[in-house]
Order: sequence, then C-alpha cells, then structure tokens
Amino acid sequence: GVAERLRQGEQVKTVRYTIAELWKAYLTAKGVNWRPKTKLLALQRWKVFTTTVNPLTFADLLTQETLDTWREALLTVPTKKTGAVMARNQVAHHIQLVKSVYRFARKRKLIRENPIADYAVREGRDYQPLEVPE
Repeated sequence: GVAERLRQGEQVKTVRYTIAELWKAYLTAKGVNWRPKTKLLALQRWKVFTTTVNPLTFADLLTQETLDTWREALLTVPTKKTGAVMARNQVAHHIQLVKSVYRFARKRKLIRENPIADYAVREGRDYQPLEVPE
C-alpha cells in the first residue's frame, strides 16, 4: 500500500487541478439534480467568474485577494448588458458559487486545502440593502 511505497522511497504524484477542471467535476456531480433555471444561472455566474479569472489557472493559486479584486470589479464596472454595476446581492450569489465549488473540491480531495474557505464580505455599518419592489 501507501506505507510500503513511502518506505521504498517512491514519490507520490500530486495532481494539480485547474479552476476549469474543478468546475467540470462540480457540475457533473451536482448539476444533474438541478432544475434547468438553476443550472442556467450557475453557468452564467461561472462565466462571469471565468472572464476575470483564467479557467486554466491552477485551483490552488486562487486567493482571497483575487476574490476581492473580482468583487470590486463587479461592484464598480458597468456591465455591457445593462450599463449598470452589479447589485450587491448578485455579487454575493456569484461569490457563493465559487466558494461552493471550492468546498466541493476540498471534500472530494481535488485540492489539498481550500484557500477561500474563510472568505467573507463584511458590509459597513451604514450599508442598507436596496428595496426591491414586489
């Protein structure tokens, strides 16, 4: 077994997965149970993420600072579709999806540790969520 190989001095190969490979594994495992609209939203949110973060980047290189930069861009750069910046609740949904993919990858042992496990966005004291008319 493993102990014998280690005693004999064999190198244990570690596989480094890319962000795209984590997404594919996540979608394969989870997407089959989703409703069509849920799957569509997840695909759209992931596309927004991979326009900023190269999907061929090794997954273990993603940092909380990368998510900070991405979050700031979503909140300050107007989108081509609407010409407005993304709403804070939508940004939170996008970040949650990325965190879910990484949590899944950690549970499946695709990554050794989850670099964004503790990532949280704290809102200022005066932050008021937008009123959404019903």
